Amino acid sequence: MKKVAVLGSTGSIGTQTLDVVRANDDLEVVGLAAGSNVEMLEKQIREFHPRLVAVWKEEAARDLAVRVQDLDVKIVSQMGGLIELARMEESDILVTAIVGMIGIRPTMEAILAGKDIALANKETLVTAGHLIMPLAKQFGVQILPVDSEHSAIFQALHGEKREQIHKLLITASGGPFRGKKTADLEKVTLEDTLKHPNWVMGQKITVDSATLVNKGLEVMEARWLFDVDLDHIQVVVQPQSIIHSMVEFEDGAVMAQLGTPDMRLPIQYALCYPDRRFLKGDRLDFHMLKQITFEEPDRKTFKGLPMAVEAARAGGSMPTVFNAANELAVRKFLQKKISFLDIYEIIGQSMSRHTAVKDPDLDQILEIEKELIVGLKAGGRLKIIIAIVIFSAIILFHELGHFLFAKLNKIVVTEFSLGMGPRLYSFEKGDTRYSLKLLPIGGSCAMLGEDTDIENEPGTFNSASVWGRISVVAAGPVFNFIMAFVLSVIIVGAVGYEPSRVLSVKEGSAAEAAGLKEGDIITGYQGYHIDLGKDLYVYSYLNQLKEGDTINLTVKRDGKKMDISYKSDTNVRYLLGCNFNGDDTSAMTVESVMDGMPLQEAGIQQGDVITSINGVKITNAADYQKYIQENPLTEKSVKITYSRDGQEYDITVTPKEYRTAESGFTYNMYSEKQKAEYSQIWCRRSKIYGTYNDSQPERAGQRKAWNERSEWSGRNCGCNRNYV
Repeated sequence: MKKVAVLGSTGSIGTQTLDVVRANDDLEVVGLAAGSNVEMLEKQIREFHPRLVAVWKEEAARDLAVRVQDLDVKIVSQMGGLIELARMEESDILVTAIVGMIGIRPTMEAILAGKDIALANKETLVTAGHLIMPLAKQFGVQILPVDSEHSAIFQALHGEKREQIHKLLITASGGPFRGKKTADLEKVTLEDTLKHPNWVMGQKITVDSATLVNKGLEVMEARWLFDVDLDHIQVVVQPQSIIHSMVEFEDGAVMAQLGTPDMRLPIQYALCYPDRRFLKGDRLDFHMLKQITFEEPDRKTFKGLPMAVEAARAGGSMPTVFNAANELAVRKFLQKKISFLDIYEIIGQSMSRHTAVKDPDLDQILEIEKELIVGLKAGGRLKIIIAIVIFSAIILFHELGHFLFAKLNKIVVTEFSLGMGPRLYSFEKGDTRYSLKLLPIGGSCAMLGEDTDIENEPGTFNSASVWGRISVVAAGPVFNFIMAFVLSVIIVGAVGYEPSRVLSVKEGSAAEAAGLKEGDIITGYQGYHIDLGKDLYVYSYLNQLKEGDTINLTVKRDGKKMDISYKSDTNVRYLLGCNFNGDDTSAMTVESVMDGMPLQEAGIQQGDVITSINGVKITNAADYQKYIQENPLTEKSVKITYSRDGQEYDITVTPKEYRTAESGFTYNMYSEKQKAEYSQIWCRRSKIYGTYNDSQPERAGQRKAWNERSEWSGRNCGCNRNYV
């Protein structure tokens, strides 16, 4: 008899775990834990008769204790209760089906107590895998995956040597929005998001599936479960959810686990491992199954996956930040407080603001989570406060304009107020009552006779001259204009105002021969007036430099203006003519081919995977980049091996000469005050081109591609698209 304790018994995985227990007489439930669903817990207690039940909320625990006072069961609560359940002597295996980082500590306590873990809580390994896996090994505890994807890999590896793994292939359904683009996701609702096409899961996991965050978490988890580095883990969209995941071995063999989308299968496999048991339910009918298809995940639209991989590569505490930010964002989305795309925004902002802590311990992990959540909540409240303050300031200045010009024209102001509704505070001075009102959404400057037809009574609005009345009415918007001007001056002072300054001149270039020098201030480019580096960027972006063009500059040097003209230089490169994802660590997959270029002429298509060049194996984009660095393309032919639909093909192509115009100089696109911040972001993002110069006007076309991942439209902070 195997004795089972379940963390999260009222959730989707928990209830299906109890279904498995019902179907197997040699499984016994000895402990249950849930959040606050006391009604369902009571039913489960009366059916399974556990010895110990833990309820997270103390009030719910007291309610449950009253409900089951006729039964021999101990009710505990909060984290202490979860830990007591995790360590209970009677249990053999702990099913961790609880959602969130709350499951980490009970899992570790169960390992310390020698309990096997049926793991369905992603956050445990995502945030603390570096702690969990060594601990399990130390205490001889099995970590048995319950997620369908990891269970599939676990099953495929049964009897195999782990060191012979070449690649893990984690499948994804694509979620309810597969095939949609960012513009489509702007309008999706919570109800749309929760309509998963294949699986019945909890709300949080269903949202994670829609954002592809779930797949990112699974990649992180697989890294720890199977001791495989990120470069050898690939996500593949398999819309039918028939193949639950695959393993590719060193010899090229691929083992896949297939089945209907039924979570009871991986749950039962974990509870009964290494035995297989009969399981009621649907079976695959291969006569009816017409096709199984595969797709590349859309990382540009569904940013949850690439963001997760980025967090995993950063390591340390960054996965904790990724996960915690996602948990909070999903909670807000489920409450309909934010939109679907806001989830990515919250995750991205949280990661960009965090400096990763290397090898954090459990207390550090939990503290980072706490600080992040508190910070994000406070940030949301702060935005509201700032908005109210700004709105109130605009109203105050507007009404102050009316007030001052009314006084100037000897018009009696009966009340000057900020806000609307009941008065919170007021006082009188002279003829005027000054008030602060409850609702900070308006204000007023009430003048005597403003709403009446009295014309001749002194002090009334209508008694003032025509120009006086005009000045009073116009004063409000004029003061708002003055306020905007003052604020702009303050902002410019804070951010900085930097002219377009030449940072470097390429040695031996036409620009150097024409007399352009480092430190020159560019005030004109091709007859276009230049104030800032950004002005030059915008013009050059819209007017791409062509080979043979004459570059006309007006520069200021030592207080003197001078004109400099020269022919642009020509940069000659050799290209094959395809575009691929430079961040893809799984394969060098062709995303597009260029018209009239060698690879198109040779028949290469979108979706083909380049596997070798001149006999050198190309596993992913990084391998290709290394090869090109060591063996630059020339006019000499190269042999390309690529795969399509499981078949490999060889072609021989000659790289085509590709010529671009170069200006020969660099310039600053941003203020010196922003330089450090932007440089940090650029260094973090740039992966391919190294220290290329974002200021060259001739690079406008390339910049458009390079900026696909740019966090700020005015800087080029790396790329994930490469043209070869």
